[in-house]
Amino acid sequence: MPLLLALTISGFILIKVIALNSFNLYQSEVASAVDDRYDPKLTRYALSEFVGPINTWDTYTDKNYGYSIKYPKVWVNTLQTENPKQQPLAIFEASLANKIKLTVNVKKSFEIPKGANKIKMGANIFYLYEDSQHQKAAALEHKKLFFEIILYDNNYFANEPELRGAFYQILKNFEFVN
Repeated sequence: MPLLLALTISGFILIKVIALNSFNLYQSEVASAVDDRYDPKLTRYALSEFVGPINTWDTYTDKNYGYSIKYPKVWVNTLQTENPKQQPLAIFEASLANKIKLTVNVKKSFEIPKGANKIKMGANIFYLYEDSQHQKAAALEHKKLFFEIILYDNNYFANEPELRGAFYQILKNFEFVN
């Protein structure tokens, strides 16, 4: 009888240890996934239910000014204009009603504000000159032209880190094609 009692208690302890180890392993995987969600260099997690995985995003390519930009498929390409004699030279916009708007302006000149932070995304170095709760804006120079990328949020994202993460993914996927 004492042997049976000892085996039963040992069995319960073993099951508890295995269950606790499994829980800790899964818990660390979940914590890691949540941390990765806000890492602008990773693409394996959707930043938000509103943007989906990067591999499902649409791509807009402007052959005249030699760039491409990715944006979430649910955002509608609302404007593409070319103004060769005006500032900006070209405008691209994608939006979803009045909730979110992504704008790319191509300009002959642009004064980067003092205090703008330099950030490297992909092969490009951007100057992040606006980093507010509802708007992110960055610019870069390429072949004597300036490319200004602005993401405006009107309560589309659940919080500011999701807006920042989406903006960084947009910058990371901005490419020059010629």
